[in-house]
Parts: sequence; structure tokens; C-alpha cells
Amino acid sequence: SACSDDPREAADHQTELPSQVSDKVAGKPADSIVTASVRREDTLVAPVTVFEEPERRLSSHNRINLVLCGVDSRMGERTKHADANHVLSIQPDRGRIDIYSIPRDTPADAGFTDSMAIYNLLTNVRAHRGRNVYKSELARIAGLDTVHYYVEVGFSQAMGILELLGYKKPSSTLRVLRSRKAMRGADFQRTFNQGQFIKQAIRKAYPRVNGFWGEILIRGGLVLVDTDMDIDVINNVIERLEKAKFDSSGVISVEMRPKFLHTFAAIDFFDERSLDSLHQRIAELSDQPPRTDSSDTTTSAKTDSSALSLRLYALLDQAVADSGRSARKVLRGLQHPFQQRIWLQVEDIPTRIDIRNRMALLLIDAHHKRGHAEKAQHVDYVIRMEDELFFSGKNTSLWRSLNSRRDTEANANAAQVVPDTNIATQPDSLSSSSQ
Repeated sequence: SACSDDPREAADHQTELPSQVSDKVAGKPADSIVTASVRREDTLVAPVTVFEEPERRLSSHNRINLVLCGVDSRMGERTKHADANHVLSIQPDRGRIDIYSIPRDTPADAGFTDSMAIYNLLTNVRAHRGRNVYKSELARIAGLDTVHYYVEVGFSQAMGILELLGYKKPSSTLRVLRSRKAMRGADFQRTFNQGQFIKQAIRKAYPRVNGFWGEILIRGGLVLVDTDMDIDVINNVIERLEKAKFDSSGVISVEMRPKFLHTFAAIDFFDERSLDSLHQRIAELSDQPPRTDSSDTTTSAKTDSSALSLRLYALLDQAVADSGRSARKVLRGLQHPFQQRIWLQVEDIPTRIDIRNRMALLLIDAHHKRGHAEKAQHVDYVIRMEDELFFSGKNTSLWRSLNSRRDTEANANAAQVVPDTNIATQPDSLSSSSQ
């Protein structure tokens, strides 16, 4: 492998490739060989020869192709770079799922020219040319004729998914899945790790998609992520997979695109010891103090969560102040964090629910003031579905009580003909605590 975190070692591997590899390069048409880049963080380390098969598009007949994209968009960031790129090609009538995993720095047309052409990487296509062009580029690289659907998840949504899958330390697990430092192979190994994780997660979650819980899982999942799929499409896929006798041991393949020569390490991402070992290595490489007790969440994760809580409470305080003057400002400040499900990064569950409910109530109030009843209803639906998904509806009564009080007071204010009523007339639960 020419993939390494050490530039000198990478260069040595590059010059010492066996002769049969050189013959393979020499024997391929020029347009089938591309050069990718191994990066440490965002610093170019070494060139790697990547072997791309001659263009051959698999027909979408009897295939359902969907993009699973992890976008690198944190709180306050609206630009969406594609940090994780995977295409799930489902053959429901054959009972088979193929996962094509593509490194973020794969060359792709991001629209840059001349001196900026170095930024023509897949990660930039989503941010600079939009979702449709991004889907087309992914289909081309994966060797498919089209991509039908998309599923996008940000940092917070990924944390929620990991929590649903049973991880006790979702922040640590996500850090492992996003790391390029823990293992040889840099971004290539990381991309393969993510593909393997998706495969293992499908095997773990698939038995739960049938019956009453399956309906909640699907509806709640659709609310949690950003997607153009609906419950009818998903149910149709599941029914066809069932007819084909697909189960948790069904055929699921993971392939890297473009194809290249490298042997990847296989990891069981549902083995706690493996994850602890990898997270320990990442901490050491990041010069963080090692953990003394593997059952504890890392200090940095707890600190990050606490710091985020303070930022969110400050954001809510600002929204409360703005609500008396401008519903538009409330929406401008809270809509994006709400779409990100930003509260899912808060580890303390009562604090998380408190932040989420306050944010939702402020948004519902602002939408009503703007005359957008459907948008207000959608916010309410998101909260109800999340409660069903994460807490089996245990918090729904609290949410209904808060929302009912908001409606009662809003109606009372309307009867007094007080335009754009100040949020101070809302229930006490809207005023953020002093911590």
C-alpha cells in the first residue's frame, strides 16, 4: 500500500511497488488510471495510484440506488461538504445489497478551473454544485447509471443514529468512524471502515423493521435524517427483500470506488473492545490524556457537550429576546440548528430534552406569527416522532402539555388583539435557566 500517515514511508511504498503492479499500470488505457491524494487532516501527504475500471454503468433496472452522505456541517455552518460518501445499490428481488464506498478526496468536477482546479474533489461537489450534480458524480464514480434517492446526515443526526443502534458512547464511536489517524490507509481505510459499519448496522437493525416497532423506526428515522424517500418506498423495498428471503445474514457487499490496490483491515464496530482500542489510539495521536476507565466517556466529549449546552441556551435566550420584536429573527436563528437536530449532541438527556422543547416551542410560535401553520405542525410532528423513536413516547405527555399551554396562551393573546405577542407571555419553560 502507498497509503500511510508518514510521508517518507508513503513515498517508499510508492517507489517500491512490485513489478506486476507496474505492469498493470502500463497495460491499462490512460483514461482508466487516475491519481488520488492521501491527506493528513487537510495537508497533502503523498500521491497514490488508483486503478479505475473503464466506464461501465450498471443498469438501474431492478436496482434501487440511494446515496448515504455524511455532511460536515456543524452548529452555525450552512455549507455542506460531503465528508462521507456511500451508494447503497439494493437489488430487492435478489435479496442483495451492494455498498459502494468512495473517498471524499476522489477527483470529481466541483466546478473549479485554472489555479482552483486542485479543489475539484468529491467533497466539494455537494457544497459548490448542489445535490443533483453530486448525485450524478457519485453515480459515475460508482459505475451506476443513476442514483434514485438521497439520505443525508449531519454530525448531530449521526450521533442520534448511533444512540439508536445501542452505542453507549456515540461521540467516541463517531470519532472512530471519522478518524483518518487510527489506522494505516488514511482516508481510504476510513472510507472502508464506514462502509463496513453501514453493512454491520444493516445486519443489526434489519430484524427490527417489521411489525409495530418497525413502523415507528421507519417514520422516526425519516424525520431524523434529510431524505427524499418516504415510508411507501421503504416499505416496498422491505417487502420485496422479504420475498427474496433476505434477512440479517443476507448478502451485503462493500466495494471501494474507484478500485485500487490496497488491503484493508476489517473491524467489528459492534465489539466494544475494538472500539475502545481504536479510540485510545486516536486520543494518543491527538496528544489527549488516555482514559483510565474504558467505561467512562472521554473528558473531551463531556466538555464538548457541556460547552454546546451553554451555546444553545445562549441561542435560546437571544431567540426569546427577538421574539417580541421579530418572528423572522427567531426563525433565522433557530431553523438551521433545529434541522440539524443539534440537541442530539447534548449527552445529558434532561438537558437535551429541555433545549429541544424550548427551541421547538419558539419555532412553533414564530411560524404561527408568520402565518405558516403547516410549518408549525411539522415542528410538532418532529418532536412527537423523536419521542416515539428514542423514548417510546415517554416524553410525549410533557411535550403535549407544553404545546397545549402555548396554544391556550396564544389564543388568549389573540383575543386581546395584541399583535406579535412577546414570548414572555409563553410558559415559564421557555425561559432558559441560568445553569
